[in-house]
Amino acid sequence: MVKMLFDKVKAAQLGDKESLWVIIEAFTPAIRQAKHQTNRNEQDDVQQAIIEMLIHKILSYDLSQTLDYSAFCKLNQCESNAKLNRLERNDYREEGY
Repeated sequence: MVKMLFDKVKAAQLGDKESLWVIIEAFTPAIRQAKHQTNRNEQDDVQQAIIEMLIHKILSYDLSQTLDYSAFCKLNQCESNAKLNRLERNDYREEGY
């Protein structure tokens, strides 16, 4: 899914409208869910606003700044370690160490 999404975003940025709509269709369940969390008379406007925002984000997203899988794992591991360290420090403080 991730590789397909990357390729579709790239194609959409190059003007491929079909790729753009494939991405939007992939997010349709989330859009529909967000739409149903508003008043009935605002649902169509909310859906339209979300789709417009999604199109803008797709077309303006900088693909050159996207992490590859190994960089993502390293970043995620560092963040996980930092959270674990904070949790451990808080546990020691609560226990009086």
